[in-house]
Order: sequence, then structure tokens, then C-alpha cells
Amino acid sequence: MIIEMLGRKENPGVIMLNGSFTTGYGLRRIADRLSDRYYILLPTYDGHHKSGGVFTTRAGQAQKIIEYLHREDIGRIALIQGVSMGAEIGLALASMFCRTDIRVDRFLFDGGLFFAFPPGFAQSCG
Repeated sequence: MIIEMLGRKENPGVIMLNGSFTTGYGLRRIADRLSDRYYILLPTYDGHHKSGGVFTTRAGQAQKIIEYLHREDIGRIALIQGVSMGAEIGLALASMFCRTDIRVDRFLFDGGLFFAFPPGFAQSCG
């Protein structure tokens, strides 16, 4: 996974998750407009970039994002936005954040195939 960062790390964080067969760069026009007020993370999933990697599961990609946040000592995210498969990865992230010390204020998902929610998703993290 490759994660492009825009903006200053001390600003509120926003993770923008692209759909399948695209890269984080596809969200760059929107991210550029937000990067003066937010710290934007644009992941490009394994198997979606020339550097390689093998896309395994949506949960696997979500876990890599959480590992990145821990490595970079990012403990709070203002918004996770996802479209299509990015929304499904975002939903996997949402269920994982309950088991971490990372706080997420808001989620915005669009166009995902949400036929079954992960176990525990409907429960509060609190």
C-alpha cells in the first residue's frame, strides 16, 4: 500500500478511500482543495499501483491503514470518506477502530455494496 499525504500533520486528519481499480491520486483534485485545513491521507491499495503488492481483502487493506496511523502516531481522524470499494474498506476500518486507541469523528460512505455489516458494527465503541 502507498499512502500519499497532503497538508500539515497537526491539522485534523481525513482519510479518502478510492474505489477499485483506481488510485488515491484520483481523489487529488478534492484533496488539494482541503489540504490547507486538513491533513489528507490518500491510500492506494495493494495491487492498484506499479510498485506491486497483492490485494487480499478489504479488511487486510483496512488493517494496513491502521498500522500506518499507529506508526505515524496519528490518534484522531476527523473524517473517513470512501466511495465504492473504498466505502467497503472504510466500513472494515470502522469496525476495527473500536478495538484501537484511534478516535474517528465521522464516516461518509457512498456507493458501497453493504449487504452484510461486519460483526459488532452496530454496537457503540463507547
